[in-house]
Amino acid sequence: MALAPEAQRDARRTLIERALTNARVTPLQPVELDPAGLEQDLGYRSRARMRFEGGVLGYRASGSRRVVPIAHCVVQSDAIASAVTALGAALTAAAAPGGMDVHLGHGERGVVVELRSDGPLPPTVYAAMERLVQHGALQGVGILAGGATSHAVFGDPAEAAVDLTGQPLSVPLAGFSQANPAVNQALVATAVLWAEASGQDTLELYSGSGNLSVALAASGAQLTAVERDEAASALAMRNLAARGLSAKVLTGNAADSPSKRFSRVVLDPPREGAEDAVGRIARVHRPDRIVYVSCDPRTLARDIATLVHSGYQLARVRGFDMFPQTPHVETVALLTRAAPT
Repeated sequence: MALAPEAQRDARRTLIERALTNARVTPLQPVELDPAGLEQDLGYRSRARMRFEGGVLGYRASGSRRVVPIAHCVVQSDAIASAVTALGAALTAAAAPGGMDVHLGHGERGVVVELRSDGPLPPTVYAAMERLVQHGALQGVGILAGGATSHAVFGDPAEAAVDLTGQPLSVPLAGFSQANPAVNQALVATAVLWAEASGQDTLELYSGSGNLSVALAASGAQLTAVERDEAASALAMRNLAARGLSAKVLTGNAADSPSKRFSRVVLDPPREGAEDAVGRIARVHRPDRIVYVSCDPRTLARDIATLVHSGYQLARVRGFDMFPQTPHVETVALLTRAAPT
């Protein structure tokens, strides 16, 4: 946050360029930066992970496990910030024990919360959460405590993102989804545009609850989506069905994708990348186009180098300011088959 917004953007572009250089990969075009999010570099986050400990709801101090109270986090959305204030006061008044992980996210009609505690919680906590929902401070709360295998639910704790048309997209409570809705829409639009998947046999790996799946299916792709988390796969099928879209959704690891050729592959792996999958993509699926979405330039560059050595060329790279005020950057890369020499 010590850097001006333009200086931050330049620094994030440099992170991508340096990672590619270190992996000895040269894109055919200079690294691009998408303009999405330029108008909102504060108050953009639609999700927050916090900690309640010692009567304090906040974030851990740098290099410490001590929880610091946060009166207002400038990157949280106004709705999240208001919910944090109400939730912190309620937990303190309920004499909630320490050691609780707190996730906040946007639902369709308000903020939703998940509380996780290894130990049991007193009845006062459950009563306090029920009151917050009844009074409209929260849309819903899910509590997982004391070894429970399912949430105690108050109201509607379903979290929702938005698709390219602005319609709600169900995501797992406290599971993965992007925290910057406007920039995510720009990222999804780029991935779909670059995939050119209309009428094409398309494989999507690490497909989650359908952030890219819905847009790919709507573009006319003949889609097979693979996701290892069963709950996320179920939500992806629900999101597709709600829009009258069809796709084959498989629950399993990316490295165990169907043994057949696909003309398009789209992947959005976690921070550790797709080291176990890229060799299979090049060897088994042999697509004409690969669109790789990444939150870590280093693992992206490593995996791209493997694909380049397998006969692909890095056609385009575009960075997205998904996380202003941080050094993190989201990237979309397009790889195409290299012309024979």
